[in-house]
Amino acid sequence: MKAVILAGGFGTRLMPVTACCPKPMIKIIDKPIIQYTIELLKKHNINDACLTLGYLPKTIESFITANDGFGVNVSCVVEDKPMGTAGSVKQCKKFIGDDDFIVISGDSICDFDLSACIHRHYELKSEASIVLYSHPEPLEFGLVVTGDDSRIRGFVEKPSWDKVETDLINTGIYIFSNRILSKIPDETPWDFGKDVFPTLLSEDYPLFGIEAKGYWCDVGCPKAYLKCTRDMLGGKTSLEIYATAAQNPQITVKPPVFISPDAHVGTGAVIGPYSVIGQGSIVGKNAKAANSVIDGACIMDDCDVDGSIMCQGSQAMSGAKLGEGCVVGNETIIGGRAVLMPEVRIWPRQKIEAGQLVNRNIVSGALRSWPQFSEKGIMEGEYNSTITPEICFALGAAAAKMGKVGVAHAKTPSAKILASAISCGVSAAGGESFVMDIDFAAGAAYLGHTLGMGITVFVYENDGAAMISFTDERGMPISRDTERKLEAIFAGSRKLVPSESTEAANHIGGGVKLYGTAAKRLSTLGQEKINMKLNVLGDNPESFTLRELLLDLGCELVDINYGVPVFELYNGGTRLRAKNEAGHEVNWEHLMCVMSLIEMEFGKGRMAVPFEAPKVIDDIAGGYGRKVLRLGREREAEPVFTGQPWLRDGIFAALRIAAGMVLADSSLVNMTDRVPNFSTVSREVVILGKRGEAMRKLSCDDGFCRDGGPGLWYSSDKGYARVKPIVDREALMVTAECTTMEAAEELCGSIRDMIERK
Repeated sequence: MKAVILAGGFGTRLMPVTACCPKPMIKIIDKPIIQYTIELLKKHNINDACLTLGYLPKTIESFITANDGFGVNVSCVVEDKPMGTAGSVKQCKKFIGDDDFIVISGDSICDFDLSACIHRHYELKSEASIVLYSHPEPLEFGLVVTGDDSRIRGFVEKPSWDKVETDLINTGIYIFSNRILSKIPDETPWDFGKDVFPTLLSEDYPLFGIEAKGYWCDVGCPKAYLKCTRDMLGGKTSLEIYATAAQNPQITVKPPVFISPDAHVGTGAVIGPYSVIGQGSIVGKNAKAANSVIDGACIMDDCDVDGSIMCQGSQAMSGAKLGEGCVVGNETIIGGRAVLMPEVRIWPRQKIEAGQLVNRNIVSGALRSWPQFSEKGIMEGEYNSTITPEICFALGAAAAKMGKVGVAHAKTPSAKILASAISCGVSAAGGESFVMDIDFAAGAAYLGHTLGMGITVFVYENDGAAMISFTDERGMPISRDTERKLEAIFAGSRKLVPSESTEAANHIGGGVKLYGTAAKRLSTLGQEKINMKLNVLGDNPESFTLRELLLDLGCELVDINYGVPVFELYNGGTRLRAKNEAGHEVNWEHLMCVMSLIEMEFGKGRMAVPFEAPKVIDDIAGGYGRKVLRLGREREAEPVFTGQPWLRDGIFAALRIAAGMVLADSSLVNMTDRVPNFSTVSREVVILGKRGEAMRKLSCDDGFCRDGGPGLWYSSDKGYARVKPIVDREALMVTAECTTMEAAEELCGSIRDMIERK
């Protein structure tokens, strides 16, 4: 058995720790991660290894050579360009020869019994095995779903909580027969997770998961770096770590700590708990370092460093204070009595003046921080605090990497300022910015789609907060994968271009007219006139637009709420609710059912809906001998859904429903009466353990299954239900769909009981 160690990543999320140091060379208790990896291989009698290198390869090669490979025969392959995990391994085919091999990451820490994993691989007669680990917080990792026989049934790549159905994560440790190399093309960027494993799964290849016990940590961000350090100091791993040096009785040590023998700690200093004072570090008199890593850095007299990382050559001068989560890059100087607020990161070779208060990140001399995405591609924060023009400039520079960028904003001064900053950032990074004259979210999303934007940004306000929505080339909220890419670009150092490589923003006028023309052309089923009375509520731009379109189509708008259909837009025009002529409310889910009836009778008879759309839509289509496609279930669903904007845009939906009513010579009451009875009920179930573990246990129950959508699907004679984790707490959401409200409540209760028994 040979080993391939993947050690070529950039470590973007760890910046600025990795700005001058490749991730495998980051020290955990004064020992580089790559050393722990090689020592683990040697412990399990794997004596031949090949490293795949990319970022700062000489640093790793020199370290390995200087230490004679730590008793292992180590060779290196340096990539000229990123080849992906599988492509990197294929580069090592000469080294691998005819042997079976194990693939392991050079930038994570683990103490797994690799011998037991290899034995299990052969016991299962597996051709390809993924080593799995039960993780309490699985969102940042690829999840692997297995059957009782350990055979892999499916993958969920870095999910949001609603897609979590197990807590078993892919550790990036793989055991392969030599034959796997035939599945990887030569000289082609290729990935195990995205390319190889899905192919093996579709071919019913002997692909198994092996759950390993022990400790595993991906040192992927500063928080994980500190946690790993804390865990190792606390004895949570079986890995061998260096012993701390004997200490001067004139300092206070709060175990557990590690203090290098050649570190200098001044009189009166307080070290710990959970702190590392690494090789060559200096701690001044009366300084404090708790829950921190001081890696060849200097903190002078009276400094207070708590929960922070100081990289090699950095200095905190007398009286400086670093809050929890701070990272100070190589050779940066923090002036005396300066204060770094929590979570501040400062890139290498910067200088903070004495007494300065720093509450944002500093990259190449500029202050920066990055707000986080909430659900469905939206950033939210306080104007001029969490979301500032400066941050928006950096967001624009990051978005420029995604292709053409459409920018639009609501008609408020703050939204205009932030949108202008985003557009400037796009141009400064050498991208193409298109400022669109439209002031509501649904319109911006649709125009971005029709005009070929790689990404569209819409800025608006909501209850005083600044909001930024991002939609993709389909006019739909960007995926979590795209969010991660933006965050990674944004977190890295900003790369702007010379003036001769920049272009001024392009301005697209008449946005509302372009949008309105498309809405009438696509949604009205060929009807040039829609003669009916109705009411439209709301005093926002999207409501004004809907009224103008309806008037142009011949509708009579009346200011009454009974006897006529009443439409109301919400979520920036992306959703619609209504009241029928009897005054009964019709929600978006029921309106989707009405639109499915219209599609079957007057449209093309082919329909694609979001995965969680009501199940009764399938019954409606079935009555016409048709099948509804669902996003994420059928590949052909996405282009069909993209071509039916009324299913994601409230204005298009209103026109579609009005046209359908005219063609059917029917009232909205009659249209809704034709929809089979259904009710949905959602209930939260608080759990005592972890969400991922609870979902894994449920997935083993015969009543639950994976259907390609969020969470797990449950079917019974009472109706249908979906169970998925709640994003921000240890709880599951159960949503039941049945013919009556009472039945849906009963089904929710039954599933709640099942969860609690687990």
